[in-house]
Amino acid sequence: MHVVNLPALDGRDPLGFLAALGLVALLSEEHDACLAFAPQTMTAALHSSRLSSPEAIADALARIIGRTEPDQLIPGVTGFPLPSSGTKDPHRVPRDDVPALAAHIQAIGGEPAVSWFLRVVNQFAADAKGHGALTPFMAPRGRQTVRTFFAGPLKAVMDRPESLLEALISWQRVPGCTGENLDHRAAVTAAESPDGLAHSRGVPGATWLATQALVLTHLGADWLPPPIVGSRAQRLREAAEISDVEGDWDGGRAVPNATMWHRHPNGKVMLWPLWSEPLDLPSVKAIISFGFGRVSNEDVIVMGETPYGLGEAPETYPPDPAALSIFYAAAARRDRASQYDAGPLSPLNLPIRQRGKAPLAVPR
Repeated sequence: MHVVNLPALDGRDPLGFLAALGLVALLSEEHDACLAFAPQTMTAALHSSRLSSPEAIADALARIIGRTEPDQLIPGVTGFPLPSSGTKDPHRVPRDDVPALAAHIQAIGGEPAVSWFLRVVNQFAADAKGHGALTPFMAPRGRQTVRTFFAGPLKAVMDRPESLLEALISWQRVPGCTGENLDHRAAVTAAESPDGLAHSRGVPGATWLATQALVLTHLGADWLPPPIVGSRAQRLREAAEISDVEGDWDGGRAVPNATMWHRHPNGKVMLWPLWSEPLDLPSVKAIISFGFGRVSNEDVIVMGETPYGLGEAPETYPPDPAALSIFYAAAARRDRASQYDAGPLSPLNLPIRQRGKAPLAVPR
């Protein structure tokens, strides 16, 4: 088994971590690939019986792209994303219409197409406009759509094949690459630009790999009861019986959730683990979906607690993260740029502590 260190894929960075997930998703079946992270450097390492160098990995990725049909934007997937009609995104439909659109996409492209669609558009919960909520890994701005999220990065790596190797060993920023709001360093403001003009300088290969990571995620919903206010709320708090009161769930609402994303008073937070033992694709999917920790209201990553706090009995605690070779956790949040732009995914430098212990001194 070859172990190939990938110094450009820093697991503490959201783009680097998502790119590593996309890499193992693309290479797992054909190249017997597993993914781990080095505790000393926090960077990804690909374990494979067939790929022995970053150059060999880049060549394998190039072959995958080369096999992609002209009408495909995702390797091996036909029928999704749908072609855009003018400026309207055909995937942005009312939540109640998502199942019908899913059936249409399945009729066109079969199970692979509808599986991808339901990882992008939430069939269980709506956004503020009543549309099926998009995955939080997408934050369209301007004329960006679901289709351009996949089309732009794919075209960028096809136009510049060397960006595949650069994504693994040394990122090179390319003017015009938007980063699809997955890269907080991609947007250059007018104040930062030497010519006074705003522009983008993203990393094409890493961005394309990150878009492929969505196949490892899933979408769902949490049901939230309406807020309880006034004197009744005070009586319930005093009796500590809020969760047992009949009717509290009447008039509630479904709130979208997604793999690695957690609700937080300051907005949704992406939280993910780094692990040292090489994991195959099903195990990677399981470990990123596993409730190994949470971000507290005080902005501390608490390892060994469920995302929604502790249960009432010790047996409700998740397993010790160390038993799963998890040695680190990182978090990110979108920095809202404007009313119409949720902003790029940006890393959060948060302290980490084990449940019931003082914060850990972890190198940053």
